[in-house]
Amino acid sequence: MAPTKSLKSINPVQLAAQNEQIQGQLPLVDCERLVPLLRENTGSIDFSLQFMQDESQRAIVQLSLAVVLMLECRRCLQPFSQQFKVDVNLAVIGNVEAAEGLPECYEPLLVTDGVVALESLIEDELLLNLPVMPGHSDKECPVALPENWMSNELEERKNPFGVLKKLLRSD
Repeated sequence: MAPTKSLKSINPVQLAAQNEQIQGQLPLVDCERLVPLLRENTGSIDFSLQFMQDESQRAIVQLSLAVVLMLECRRCLQPFSQQFKVDVNLAVIGNVEAAEGLPECYEPLLVTDGVVALESLIEDELLLNLPVMPGHSDKECPVALPENWMSNELEERKNPFGVLKKLLRSD
């Protein structure tokens, strides 16, 4: 199946029965939930979806995404680019309870009315793979962390009752 501009929703069960594949690009400006997290919304997400059935006749979607995003470093507040490559195997389920019986190699894809919004599926998987605190690597960031910031914090946490122990000894 060739990617088309009009392809907004898909029926993954039907596509899996036909062993279809969809490839294309999704412009970042079309990702309404992702755009506020970006420093720039230029470019597009390259995607590929391979639909198939596994040995248990489950509808499976092999989803691959690739994109370079311009994010903001939370330490120095400067822009930086980060490449994302996402590969995930999704098993189509009809209810939440069915997710418990899935093999570990699959992530659940909840489909209650038979169709899935293609753009939302792609955007969801990318959002799930974004870092919670995006930032440069320690070597690249212009704002350096103090050398002992972790060790001091760990020492303080080792024994929260250290002060009480000192008081007991002095009596």
